[in-house]
Amino acid sequence: MPNTTIDLIKSMPQNNKPYGYQGEAIAKLDEYFALGRNIPTKRKSGVIVMPTGSGKTFTSVSWLLDKAAANGYQIIWLVHQQELVTQAYDTIKNMSPILKNYNFKNITIVPISSKHYTISQAGGADIIVGCIQSFASRKGIKYLNFITRGKGGINWLLLSTKHITLHRTHINSY
Repeated sequence: MPNTTIDLIKSMPQNNKPYGYQGEAIAKLDEYFALGRNIPTKRKSGVIVMPTGSGKTFTSVSWLLDKAAANGYQIIWLVHQQELVTQAYDTIKNMSPILKNYNFKNITIVPISSKHYTISQAGGADIIVGCIQSFASRKGIKYLNFITRGKGGINWLLLSTKHITLHRTHINSY
């Protein structure tokens, strides 16, 4: 299983810079949600729509680390396939040195699926990446409520659907 606490002091930053259209998407997210600024907003949901292969994960992770995590938000990233748990975890882990800019020394990222950790092992995590099926049960919702309460209720929930239709269990899980 992957190590869940990343030592940001020892980690090397990646030199990936967003392409122009990714930078535009990040700027729109900044404008829309206004995280970290003293601008009151009631905006609590949004959608990033970009073509396959255009870097939705990179764009989302860039913004979430730079704006949400840096401002104390706990990130919960839900996907519909177990393989995507590993993909999202790896991307977040590789991009996490962004948080050095905000004096973070480490960050805890916990992948949750039948091949990783269980939901009950995610307490205290800064970022949780998991299969939606892990959270859609009564036990999953109970732990989700418990986990989020531990971080002061400041959360950012991302539902990554790729090419699926939302099912009622997806909607009921958050």
